[in-house]
Amino acid sequence: MKPHEIAFLEEIADNRSASIASAMRDGTADVELVESESRLTVHGRLWVRGYLTDRFSMYRAGTTGNPNLTAEDLERIAEFVDEHQAGFAAELYS
Repeated sequence: MKPHEIAFLEEIADNRSASIASAMRDGTADVELVESESRLTVHGRLWVRGYLTDRFSMYRAGTTGNPNLTAEDLERIAEFVDEHQAGFAAELYS
């Protein structure tokens, strides 16, 4: 993943975490998504990974013409979610 692509994910985390939390609340009423104020459950992390994978695939398609992601891209998105889960959890916890 290139630096500008990681910056794209950072922008989403910084600017859309409240919107993501709202979508998580609306779409998964019967599943626990937040473990604590700073930690998502496994289901919560998977939900955010799916959201970011979708957004990143659209970004990649727009910048390269190819929406396909590599295994390394998916691993980096998973790491990104693990690193930034406190921000997403705080939005859900409130």
